[in-house]
Amino acid sequence: MSSSLLSSPQNSTSATNLLDSTTSEKNTASIKQKSLPSTLFHPLIVIFLFLRKVVLYSLHLFISNTPAAMDPKQPHKLSVNLHLNSTSFTDFVKFITTAEPPSFKLSKRLKPRLEKKILVLDLDETLIHSSAHSSKGFDQMIEVFVDKLPRLYYVFKRPNVDYFLKKVSEWYEVVIFTASVPEYANPVINLLDIDHTLISRRFYRQSCANHGSGYIKDLKQIDKDLSKLILVDNAAISFYKNLNNGIPITSWYNDNAKDQCLLDLLPVLDSLRFVSDTRSLLQFRGE
Repeated sequence: MSSSLLSSPQNSTSATNLLDSTTSEKNTASIKQKSLPSTLFHPLIVIFLFLRKVVLYSLHLFISNTPAAMDPKQPHKLSVNLHLNSTSFTDFVKFITTAEPPSFKLSKRLKPRLEKKILVLDLDETLIHSSAHSSKGFDQMIEVFVDKLPRLYYVFKRPNVDYFLKKVSEWYEVVIFTASVPEYANPVINLLDIDHTLISRRFYRQSCANHGSGYIKDLKQIDKDLSKLILVDNAAISFYKNLNNGIPITSWYNDNAKDQCLLDLLPVLDSLRFVSDTRSLLQFRGE
């Protein structure tokens, strides 16, 4: 029976048609299978292009609304009206088109701390001038006992010294290193630092080395780390042991009411507080 069916022309035609139909269905399925990724990702491409246009349009609004075109009395903030289904994306767009982004406060632990360097200042003819002779315009008269005998000194502040000390005390630990004796120096320093908030330490003649022609000031008595020390003094002999730490200043004898030397020092001192080693710059001061 099976042999008759196979040998019949009608049955052979039916089998051929069935085979062709099966092959056609397989080809159709194969075509659908190949085109499936394109059909699947087409909406994603459309969405991507839409979002791209939105962002570009938002950036265009941001650039066109520059602060120069705004009222200077009003905060520089931009508002963009975008009707999107996604609220989160709307918030995002508003964020990137804000001229003044929110400020982020660093934790105190993360804030960099600049360690204060030490500024050593001479006293006489650097910050003040004193005289045993009476003169008009003195800032203070002090009485000093030398060998149990009283002496009067008239003290004059160098122009701008009060402002200078206030400013440098914000940047540095300020130390006075004078070749004078404590009995004389302390009343003068107290005149400059009435509230005892500007000057942290005081060094006197006994901390100096007598060279015959003057007094040498060894900065290692103040701190062993010379990289963070600066000495401002009118006497060159003071720098003898620490030449690369010194800044010479013109002597002042109450002879120039318009003296600007202390003010001229401020930009230099402002810069030096940021360097790792003050000597790296001060060694070139004479070149």
